[in-house]
Amino acid sequence: MIQVRITYRDETITHIDVTGHSGYEDSGKDIVCAGVSVLTIALINGMIEVLNFPENEVVEKYEPGETRICVPQLTAVDEMERKGKLLVLLQTYLINIRLITETYSDFVNIIEVDETC
Repeated sequence: MIQVRITYRDETITHIDVTGHSGYEDSGKDIVCAGVSVLTIALINGMIEVLNFPENEVVEKYEPGETRICVPQLTAVDEMERKGKLLVLLQTYLINIRLITETYSDFVNIIEVDETC
């Protein structure tokens, strides 16, 4: 099963961890794995290529079966437009990963964790 762990602090996403394999089908034919992978890679690419975050600040781990994304925390007034675009990327990811989870709940699980003190 693929596990997508969304970590929040003060209602803001700080990390996204995607681990495991769906087991839906053989490697190369697994549409569940492909869907989750495409969404996750699109999020990473959007953060790096569109919003110009340095790759080493966004991708903490990227290997088969385990990806860890660190979401930059923007607070400066001059970063508000960039923050808005980042929120759109994150919401798009969440909407679509939830749709995959609803359809393939035996193969993908979302865990949302609030680490607010």
